[in-house]
Amino acid sequence: MEEPTSAGDWQIHTVDTDGEVGYYASLVVVDGYPMIAYYDQAGGRLKFALANTRTPTSAADWTIYTIDGQGAQDAGRFAAMALVGGRPFIVYRNLTSNSLRFARALTPLPSAPDQWVLGAVDNESFAGDFGSVGELNGRPMVAYYNSSDQSLHFAWAKTALPQLLSDWYRIRVVGTGMGQYTSLALIGGRPSISHFAATNFSLRFSQALPYTPSP
Repeated sequence: MEEPTSAGDWQIHTVDTDGEVGYYASLVVVDGYPMIAYYDQAGGRLKFALANTRTPTSAADWTIYTIDGQGAQDAGRFAAMALVGGRPFIVYRNLTSNSLRFARALTPLPSAPDQWVLGAVDNESFAGDFGSVGELNGRPMVAYYNSSDQSLHFAWAKTALPQLLSDWYRIRVVGTGMGQYTSLALIGGRPSISHFAATNFSLRFSQALPYTPSP
């Protein structure tokens, strides 16, 4: 396949029109099948779209459902998704509880809401803005912003399959006025975070020292 060099080299279609959908979209691919986590602002829902083919061309090629945010809950803002152990893992803000939540898929290609485990990463008020997620030694790791103390936080699961709030280490990396617009990656095996510093409107870089981070 030739590399795309013009607008005519792209095929574009609508995936979902049910609600006010598409905020904080995050895309991963498993075995060639694309999947998207995103927020429905009108319904206050975390939604998920799984392609039924490796080359989707229309809305009919997607299975779409809500993972979290039913009833009175508003969940799904700042959705960020990555593969952990070959399965999709999503972090997001629950606006109702003002907490950082996660959704962990039980299968590489989850096709229904009951194929997810939901839980909390951080229950402190106003935790979870600008979340970014990755994998460290087979376990999920998350960088995020707490708007209450205006600081950058890092969480790393104690197990490859977290279920409870107690399954996470949580570290306040730096503050105050640090940690918005996070982007998390491993560099040389070390968690590394780029983020915005509101104190002087600058770009900052935070990197774990060369050992496994723990509280």
